[in-house]
Amino acid sequence: MTLGGSSLEQIRGQSTQNIQMPCANGSASQRQEAVDSLGERITIEIFGPPGAGKTTLARAVAADLALHGLAVRLAISARPEESGAGRRSALASRLSKLGGAVSQIIWSDSVTEALLQLMPLLHWSASLRRRRYIAGLARLASVDGLLVQDQGYLCAIAGLALDSKRSDDRVLARALDVVPLPNIAVRLCVSPDISGIRLGQRHAKQGFAARALERPPADTKGLDDIFAAIYAKLQKRNLCVLQVSGRDQNDLESAVALITTTALALGQARRLARSHGAILP
Repeated sequence: MTLGGSSLEQIRGQSTQNIQMPCANGSASQRQEAVDSLGERITIEIFGPPGAGKTTLARAVAADLALHGLAVRLAISARPEESGAGRRSALASRLSKLGGAVSQIIWSDSVTEALLQLMPLLHWSASLRRRRYIAGLARLASVDGLLVQDQGYLCAIAGLALDSKRSDDRVLARALDVVPLPNIAVRLCVSPDISGIRLGQRHAKQGFAARALERPPADTKGLDDIFAAIYAKLQKRNLCVLQVSGRDQNDLESAVALITTTALALGQARRLARSHGAILP
C-alpha cells in the first residue's frame, strides 16, 4: 500500500510517514477544529475497475469517519439485485434510471456536455446511461459537506475513455481539466483473478437484462490501464492521491485506516492554513 503524490507532505510540512490522527493527538479543541474543517465541501473518491471492492471500501471508510464525529454523505453504486430486491424490483429500478437518462436530454450540466463531446459514444443507449450518471455527479458535487463515493468523475472518465476508444494522454488530461477533482483520490487495486471471481459472483445474482447492461469482464484489463494513466496524472496535481490494495480483509482494514488518517490530516492542515490566512483546496 502506498501514498502517492507529495501534496499532503507539502501542506503539512512533514513526511507522510509521520502523519498522526488529529483525533488521537493534540488538545480536544484542536481535534474538534480538525474535524470541523472536514465539514466543508470535500470529496473522497475511490476509483478502480469493477470487482475491485470500491463499494465495500466506501462503506467502511464512511463508517470509520462517522466514528470520528463527522457527518458523512455516502454515494455508492449499489445494484438492486445485490440489495435483496426481487428481479421485478430490480428491472423497475433500471427502467426508472433509463427514464431519468432520457430526461437529461432536456437538461444537462456543462461538465457532462464537455465530457461527452471530448469522448463521444456512438450507441444511443450507452450515451443516455452515461449522461444520466455524469449529470448526477454534478448534483452531488454541488452540496457542502464530506462526500465519500465509490464511483465519481474519475470512474466516469475511465468508462468514457474505454467505450469511446479515446484514452490517449491528451484526451485524459483534458478530461481531468474539465471535471471537479476530488480532494482525496483513492485508487483501489486488485489482481484480475480476484476481480474476475467477484464479477462472476455478481453476475450470478443478476438477471439477463442486468447482465446485458454490465461491462464485460474482458474489459477490466483495458480499464486497469486507463486507471493507471489517470493515477499517474493525478500524482502531478495539487491533491492527495492514495493507492491501496483490495485483495482481502486485512488490506481493507489497512486502507480504511490510511484514508481516515489522510482525511483527518487534511482537516488539520486546513485548520493550520486558515489560522495563517491561507486557503487549501
